[in-house]
Amino acid sequence: MYRSNNQVLLFLALAYIGWYFYYLHRYIVDMPYIDDYDAILGYILQFRQADFWATVQSLVLPHNEHIMTVTRLVSWCNVALTGTIDFYGLIIIGNGLLLWQLWLLYTLFRTSENIPSVYFLLVILIFLNPQYSPTSFWAMALWSNIWVLIPVTLSIFFLSNPKTWFWALPMALLALFGNGNGLFIWPVGLAILFLAKRPLFQYMVWGITGGIFCSIYFYLMRQQPSSGMFELSHLSMVPLNTLAFVGAYFALVSGKLGQTIAILAGTSILILGFFTLKKYLATKQKADLILLSLLVFIFLTALAVALFRAEKGMGIIIGGRYRQYSSLAVGIGFLIAIRHFPLKGKSRIQLLLWVAVSTITCLSFFRDVGLRRATEERTVADYHNILHNGIDVYTTTGTPRFVKTAREARQLAIYMAPPKYDLTTHLKVAALIH
Repeated sequence: MYRSNNQVLLFLALAYIGWYFYYLHRYIVDMPYIDDYDAILGYILQFRQADFWATVQSLVLPHNEHIMTVTRLVSWCNVALTGTIDFYGLIIIGNGLLLWQLWLLYTLFRTSENIPSVYFLLVILIFLNPQYSPTSFWAMALWSNIWVLIPVTLSIFFLSNPKTWFWALPMALLALFGNGNGLFIWPVGLAILFLAKRPLFQYMVWGITGGIFCSIYFYLMRQQPSSGMFELSHLSMVPLNTLAFVGAYFALVSGKLGQTIAILAGTSILILGFFTLKKYLATKQKADLILLSLLVFIFLTALAVALFRAEKGMGIIIGGRYRQYSSLAVGIGFLIAIRHFPLKGKSRIQLLLWVAVSTITCLSFFRDVGLRRATEERTVADYHNILHNGIDVYTTTGTPRFVKTAREARQLAIYMAPPKYDLTTHLKVAALIH
């Protein structure tokens, strides 16, 4: 019976994951989008004939407020393997990172005793959803903002085990140079060492390594400062913006109501974090330490966004571009809750959880379909205008940045739009029909 139940759960999990990737396949636009023009296409064009050492150095060149080494590495691999940039492939493979993150969470879930496996289906529904489609359908952002979760989580896993703590160092370096918020793994690591009462030697190695490479990181960032980088805004709203960032998963309505819901949800997750800290201090369970550390990383990311990216108010804070962090925080909060508050015999609460998560998931897909279609139309029209009309709709300074990039990429066959996105042909056919 137990084996049969597990097989059913596995089938349901695979069915939902299959649906998610079908949804990706259906709505991915195999074209560059906003920063893809310079972060991927422009970068490849600029260094395609560079020598080996110059190419290595280029991997750590800043892009706006980030260094995105992995985004550039996978771009090089794409060109080396196929001769072109395949945005469809980058997005499909990049979303596989979400499955890796789910697997890491599952390793924590299965160590918990007396918790039915069916509850992990809720974690999958919470974390794997289109609420953050502006990131999961965007190649550059996917391989930086979502990628960073993997080395951060692996670093926390390694550091929480006294026998593998040293392997946390290379993972932390991958996080640091993978995305801007990756640097928060260093203070999180110090907190893990403190809570686990590790030897002074581990503190010294972790602290000195982090100090050296974070200094290198900020030195590299200063070489190419971007406009508005690290400018503080809306300081009085920082606490509320931080909580709203973490609870954004629940903000399915716009306006003040959605913001209030996000703040309340973020507050609940914060309370769960303090509860987990208390539990860990009492029981010293490694799973609690890992879950708590992941929450701290997410809250530090939320704080940074609240400090430096809130120029347009709370709307951008709870927007889809950052909701992967909120989805992960809610999934972690759920894991904490079912670990310490057993639901056995509480059928009404179980039913409420299933109804709530299923409803949010369905509404997330329903809301996102319109956004995907609008984004496809905009992306195709923007590329056409950039390539054929010399109109760079993404430039705000008055000097077109992407026209030369798009035309050179097409000329060298590094990127050519698929025929179904060729507006020139479609316009000619429309003229003939008319």
